[in-house]
Amino acid sequence: MRILHIAETLKGGVASVINVITSDNLSENIICGPAEHKSYIESDNFIGFKGSSRGMFRTMVFIITVIKAVFKVKPDIVHLHSSISILVIPFILPLKLTRNFKIVYQPHGVFYDPQKSGKNVIKNTIKLIELLLGKFVDKVIAISFYESNFLNKVFNNKTTVLYNPCTNMPTKLCKNSHLINDRYYLFIGRLDEQKGYDLLIENWSKVSDTILNIVGDTVIGSFDKSKITNEKIKFLGWQNKKEISELLLDAEALIMPSRWEGFGLVAIEAMAHGVPVIASNRGALPEIVTSTTGAIFDLDNFSASLKGALSIIEKKDNTDLRSSCINYSKKFNSANYINELHNLYSKLLKDK
Repeated sequence: MRILHIAETLKGGVASVINVITSDNLSENIICGPAEHKSYIESDNFIGFKGSSRGMFRTMVFIITVIKAVFKVKPDIVHLHSSISILVIPFILPLKLTRNFKIVYQPHGVFYDPQKSGKNVIKNTIKLIELLLGKFVDKVIAISFYESNFLNKVFNNKTTVLYNPCTNMPTKLCKNSHLINDRYYLFIGRLDEQKGYDLLIENWSKVSDTILNIVGDTVIGSFDKSKITNEKIKFLGWQNKKEISELLLDAEALIMPSRWEGFGLVAIEAMAHGVPVIASNRGALPEIVTSTTGAIFDLDNFSASLKGALSIIEKKDNTDLRSSCINYSKKFNSANYINELHNLYSKLLKDK
């Protein structure tokens, strides 16, 4: 089968998921996305459009490129990635009616998640657009059951849950000798409001006297390290996959104090390294972090609840906890993801 993947942006998780999909030899996958993001994509089957910043002109170029791509590729399935991509539906609808391809929509995170910050007018506008165009979508992919609850109400139960695949799997499972005596907890993520890093920095002295290593940075600009006054908190900045793997292998636990989270892939990456996860009770985190792979704490009772969660982890048998994390993470491997997605595609095409 021939799959045309449409993406208005290819940074971050969207590119990671598409790279997993395009490693599949069961289908022919073609990607249509911004030319400046081509470096994020591992496949050569790429159709790019130009435009460096979002705006009306770039959106029109995107739509025109998509129309041309549908004509050229003659896909069996058009797979739309992220919320903005749904805007192309009115423009490819005549082709859908004549060529009878199926449309799969994968928002990679619900824009109108009630826990998410942002203006309600924008959230409601996106929701209305999805409601109006949803009748032309054949299947919607949610990245968690938490998000499927919102999507099902908009798309009239067309939603299926497909957890994101874990791509940063460890090449070895052993401790690094030069760090084995240095206990620390670990935060990995963008330094923005969603990830709750500010709450972690503010409250860490009330929670633990153990080192906290922070991996990540702001997307725009740079992080002001002078904000960190606790000598137990170490800011490490951006790290590559190999460096993150090494840091994970020596961590006591990964801490995720997110204010909202549609899935939380870094939690699965940590578990794949045998590292338990201590996560807030927001979004899909209580769905993917279990009592055998970590602990959940109450974001609204931050310091006391997080301190209690750390205590729970420290009292558990490290070997059993490590083994449980690794075994649990296996269901999120790329092969499982590809097979589930291929079965979804095949079922849609049988219903033609």
